[in-house]
Amino acid sequence: MVDRIKNHPLWNLFKEIFLISALTFGGGYVIVPLMHRKFVDELKWINEEEMIDILAMSQTSPGVFTVNASIMVGYNLFGLKGSIVAVTAAVLPPLVTVALISTFYTLFSDNIIVRNGLKGAQAVVGAIMINVLINYSGKILRDKYWLPILIMILAFVLDFMLNINTVLIIFLCGVLGTVIQMILLSKKMGGSTKK
Repeated sequence: MVDRIKNHPLWNLFKEIFLISALTFGGGYVIVPLMHRKFVDELKWINEEEMIDILAMSQTSPGVFTVNASIMVGYNLFGLKGSIVAVTAAVLPPLVTVALISTFYTLFSDNIIVRNGLKGAQAVVGAIMINVLINYSGKILRDKYWLPILIMILAFVLDFMLNINTVLIIFLCGVLGTVIQMILLSKKMGGSTKK
């Protein structure tokens, strides 16, 4: 689809997402730094802006964040085939893991070592989420995207301090974001017609 990935077949996409999914514990935002390191920094299949867009779309789309992000990466690289390969690679490791755990659940459920290991993994997940926040908020602040930050703060205040219904907040933020984008687009179109 894009010149920079013509030498990277679908098998490589499957392998990379499969490994990320298999080696990630906690799901959600835990996968973000791993995907960024692999697809942006190491392989250079996608750039920073594309990654931010992929994460934004993955977060706002219904469904599991990890699966959505994998679908978006696959689609961005190889279209529909890439999204199918990516979703298969993303769901296969957890599917196998859950099947194994459910098979041997009685052996694991009372094991103190397993329980403590899971508690330790929860702490690591928290640290990784803080890492994601720091890395991506720095990019947003550098590019001076102040309006999304203000909307985020407003959403936080409405939800946690004023106890406004979360669905209503999401709807209002969506409407606000759409209006803002329409205004920016009309300004951009108006500026290009004046030249």
